[in-house]
Amino acid sequence: MAALSTIALIAAAGGLASSVYSGQQQAKAQKKALGRQEQAQKEAQTQAQRQQRLSEERMRAANMAEPDTAAIMRAESEARRKGVGGTMLTGPQGVKQGEYNVGGSTLLGE
Repeated sequence: MAALSTIALIAAAGGLASSVYSGQQQAKAQKKALGRQEQAQKEAQTQAQRQQRLSEERMRAANMAEPDTAAIMRAESEARRKGVGGTMLTGPQGVKQGEYNVGGSTLLGE
């Protein structure tokens, strides 16, 4: 009977050792999986920040590139109401009619 008890005791110890070893392997695997998950989360967060910065840069560039057409149209409308417009070369008074006539009222080339 003592032999049977010894065998049962050895089998129980072997089962316990196997169980402990399996538990340790599982704990290691869980730690590795947690580490991989944390790394993936950090990479995803970094990528999201990059995307946000790129989006903000594109928005700023698009906002800077758009002309204020309403202001341009208002300025042109006001200039038409004031009368003869000028250019940077002639000034606001424009060019006087007849000042630069070089000949008669002929067509060019006749």
